[in-house]
Amino acid sequence: MTTTGRCADTPADRKTLLFCPACGHEAPIDGEWSVRHRHGTDGDRTVTECPECGDVVLSQPQFEPSAAHSTWHSLDLVRPLLGFVNSVVRHDVL
Repeated sequence: MTTTGRCADTPADRKTLLFCPACGHEAPIDGEWSVRHRHGTDGDRTVTECPECGDVVLSQPQFEPSAAHSTWHSLDLVRPLLGFVNSVVRHDVL
């Protein structure tokens, strides 16, 4: 019994491709797509464009590392309350 290679249209293979809805071009995600960084009024974005027709295939916001980590944490607001509850519970138990 001879085995043949996998068909190129199997779902596992198709997940690694980007498709251009405008012209039908397809290529691996790390292939020939044009990746640009745009600065706009709604923030910075990474834009992936089709090399055939120039249509935008993927547009994602860019986040600054400092924006991902806020300077305050919700636990800082709750910590005093937790300390108070802890002290009350200890007195009731002892």
